[in-house]
Amino acid sequence: MVTMSLQNQDGFRKWHKPLRCELELEDHLYSQVIRHRRHIVHKSMLKPESKACVATIRGHTIKMQFGFYVDPFEDSDAAIQRFLTMSKDDPILLQALAPDEVQSLALIREWHIDGFDEEIIEAFRNSWLRVTAYLSDILIKLGGEPFPEYFPECFKDSRVYRYKKYHGLHDGE
Repeated sequence: MVTMSLQNQDGFRKWHKPLRCELELEDHLYSQVIRHRRHIVHKSMLKPESKACVATIRGHTIKMQFGFYVDPFEDSDAAIQRFLTMSKDDPILLQALAPDEVQSLALIREWHIDGFDEEIIEAFRNSWLRVTAYLSDILIKLGGEPFPEYFPECFKDSRVYRYKKYHGLHDGE
């Protein structure tokens, strides 16, 4: 969009091309989205893979955890209910986790896209930094101000979005 919008501005294409190429080289996620854009937009979305565990946590510190399959599109509340139903048949699962007044039961999730090592929230966090730096360079070149250096809430601490805590489940609720 930047290239199309500014391609007729004198000297822009020559100045912009190395900047865009550098971004594509440095940011694997950005370059893959650009490469697969037509497929993503017109045929199919990127389907994430999901890793999950049910854990006992204090704050964000994991005290005990069990791996637990959760479909990438499954609601976390439905997944924890599935776990609780399973633990009724095998109460040792919940007893081993030992949630109490201090330690919470939590569903901890990660989402990955095939071909990327980073968890998707972290990958987008890093891309956000690179893309805003790229766009800031363009804004400065055009005589404007750079983007303010800030993170959207979801990028400040991704555990807030990956850790879903369930309080009071130690009483059988």
